Amino acid sequence: MKKLLLFLSVSLLIFRASAVDDARMMRYPDINGNLVAFVYAGDIWTVQATGGEARRLTSHAGTELFPKISPDGKWIAFSAEYSGNRQIWVMPAGGGTARQLTFYNSEGVMPPRGGFDNVVLDWTPDSKRVLFRANRTSFGERNGKYFT
Repeated sequence: MKKLLLFLSVSLLIFRASAVDDARMMRYPDINGNLVAFVYAGDIWTVQATGGEARRLTSHAGTELFPKISPDGKWIAFSAEYSGNRQIWVMPAGGGTARQLTFYNSEGVMPPRGGFDNVVLDWTPDSKRVLFRANRTSFGERNGKYFT
């Protein structure tokens, strides 16, 4: 009986530890009409606001952050770390090839007090330009500037 109880206790601990490793949160949600974009496990996903199965749009080894759906619902802009620097990218809302919009050196993975670098904030109302914040200042200054 003691061996069975010990076996069950150890099994439960192992199961709980593995379940914690697989648990991830949906982050940075954005909604436009009936479409919701969010980040899960470092990739961008979309789902209808009414529910249903989520669709994975990116699967790059890098990390994607801050997805924003364009006002016309045709595009998703996002920040991504594909080559060591965070840059601004845009892709069709239905999936497809992403296109890089910025080519500036970012200030690092996470500046100490300036927050993330190259952060997508929103779109212009006509869906033609992306508003983002970047730390494009001399090194040491951490004042984010806004660009489109």
